[in-house]
Amino acid sequence: MSERVYLKSFCDGVLHEHSEWAFSGEAVPNASFIAIVEDAIQGFKTNDIPRGLEPLNEAVQALSQHWTAFRALVVDNELALPSKEIWLALRAIEDFITEMDVGKPKIIESIAELNRQQEHSGGTLPDAQICLIYEWVDASGDVETWRLQEERKKPGTHIPDDFVHPAEKRRRMKLAMAKRKIAELHQRSLVKCEALMASAPETLEEMVSQNLSARQMGTMLHMSAEDVVAACAAAGLPTPPTDYDSTTTMRAPHEQPMSEAANRSFDAGVGLNVGGRLDASEEATAPPTDPPTEVPEEMAALPVDERVVAMFKQGGKVTDIAKTLQEQGEDISWQKVQAIIKRYEAEPELFDSGGDP
Repeated sequence: MSERVYLKSFCDGVLHEHSEWAFSGEAVPNASFIAIVEDAIQGFKTNDIPRGLEPLNEAVQALSQHWTAFRALVVDNELALPSKEIWLALRAIEDFITEMDVGKPKIIESIAELNRQQEHSGGTLPDAQICLIYEWVDASGDVETWRLQEERKKPGTHIPDDFVHPAEKRRRMKLAMAKRKIAELHQRSLVKCEALMASAPETLEEMVSQNLSARQMGTMLHMSAEDVVAACAAAGLPTPPTDYDSTTTMRAPHEQPMSEAANRSFDAGVGLNVGGRLDASEEATAPPTDPPTEVPEEMAALPVDERVVAMFKQGGKVTDIAKTLQEQGEDISWQKVQAIIKRYEAEPELFDSGGDP
């Protein structure tokens, strides 16, 4: 395996793990994503850089400069996120390998040059071959030699100054589509990061009354579980459990994949086709998967928690449920909706009984 292929394989792995994380229910980059990034940094550090890969090496070095600081943050804060500089470096890496996959423009010789070659070849370069080079072929597959004759008589007839070869048009379209997917992948990552960093409007007292764990409250308030417990003590509130035991689904978002409805809330209308997902054209013809979130009149008088569960049972997304309730005048965040859903999944009988959960 050449060094060029070997080094690119690291970057291919980075793109793959980035995509896998972006579509997972994990809020922060997982171990696989972190490991492949560090393998790539080490691989470029310990190998000679082939000619042509200098820009890729520069992007990896830029990533390395900020990666050490990020890893140090993770030691103290498991919810630490990569910096803007890291995302920019990853974007540069992924854009570059996308261009490598698509390939460089092919050099297409001019008609004048092909005519010269034909004259010096003794007829071994027939007109039909020249037509095939320029893809002058009709719907039946027959070469259109008349185009060549017209171009020879009057240059510019079929090859104007702004002529772009059909093969180059296809290459440009392929590159544009590939880069769009990379852009959408980074938009997806941004949505996930913003969701994690969004502050909840609920007070600490309200969260305690919802029976959230200290780790869940810490996620919503961007605090450690220990700081949440200390804040509760200082406010004279009951001490929340650090976390719920493994027999329930009441786990912090970064420790357990979210429910299907909660995971869909990160989609934000982005249609990617990385790892087999639908692209925009496929999504346009795909049957709808998410029914609209509606609240019947008889349900409007129910407590907020019961309305959340009812809409969740209808297939509502976390963000859609929160938006619907906000439009009804409720001061509720998607984090609170997610917490209520998790409580319902852990102890559904509390909600089915009609009691106050």
